[in-house]
Amino acid sequence: MALSPMPDLGPMLLAGSQEYSRRCLDLGSAAAQMIPHVSDIAYGLDPFQKLDLWIPKNRPPEPISVLVFFHGGAWRNGYKEWISAMAPAVTSSPAILVAPNYRLVPQVRLADIMDDCQQALSWVGKHIADYGGDASRIILAGHSAGGHLAAMLTVQRDLLCAAGLSK
Repeated sequence: MALSPMPDLGPMLLAGSQEYSRRCLDLGSAAAQMIPHVSDIAYGLDPFQKLDLWIPKNRPPEPISVLVFFHGGAWRNGYKEWISAMAPAVTSSPAILVAPNYRLVPQVRLADIMDDCQQALSWVGKHIADYGGDASRIILAGHSAGGHLAAMLTVQRDLLCAAGLSK
């Protein structure tokens, strides 16, 4: 599994970040050999506005839960491909794993990143049933900056409403 063609993001801020990235990509490459997935689904026009889906190999006939997991990286680094390392654990539960990319600072502001996450979530709500997912059982999560983004989407009901996922 390789990164989508994207601009170099420069050095990562935290010690050990490069090793973390390499390990996640190695685990993701192994997962890609075993787990059905669809890569680089566009939810917007920017090259960063893409997501990957990881689908259980032996999913039940009824719709299953969906985990939308936003990558970390201090809002300025990171890739959806890091999340592929989680695919074996999530799909074995069974659930669908959705790993969105989003635009990064300093090219955009946090409000733009939130808009990207909302658009990705909206795409999931509209299309996840096509992949066996249940749009009424979407779980939002993330690590580091991605955890912040998931929390902000969760507590701002207007963002969920705009994404078509809450009333």
